[in-house]
Amino acid sequence: MSAFLMSNKTISKLAYALSGEGTDTRELHEDYEKPEVLALDLYRLNIKALVNRYGKEEIEKEGAFEFIKTDEFNESNKDLAQYYRSLRCFLYQCSEGDVIETKLFKLLDGISNQIAHRIASNWADEKGAEWD
Repeated sequence: MSAFLMSNKTISKLAYALSGEGTDTRELHEDYEKPEVLALDLYRLNIKALVNRYGKEEIEKEGAFEFIKTDEFNESNKDLAQYYRSLRCFLYQCSEGDVIETKLFKLLDGISNQIAHRIASNWADEKGAEWD
C-alpha cells in the first residue's frame, strides 16, 4: 500500500463540508467550531500517517499546509458522491500505524458511513424503490 498527502484544496473542502450542518456528528462540531482548525488537524493526521509509512525525512519535503477558502459539497447526489469519495480517499491515505485509533479518524469513518447511507437512500428514492 502506498500513501500520499492529500491536496490543500481537498483537505480544505472536506473541512468545510465536515463543519457544515449536514454532518450528524455533534462531537465533531464541539471539537471544531471553524473549518480552518479542522483542516489543520486533517492535514496533521495525514502527515502522521505518512510519517508512520515512510519516516520523517521523506515527509519534511512535503511543505506546510495552507487553508484554501472553497465551496463545500452540496446536497446533490453528484456532490455527495464526490464528498464520500474524497473522504474515503482521505481515510485510506491515513490508514497507517496508530492513526486509525485516533478519535478524529474514527469520527470521520463514521461520517463516511452516514454519507454512504444518504447516497443509497437518495438513489433508492430516485429509482422509486418501495418500502416492502
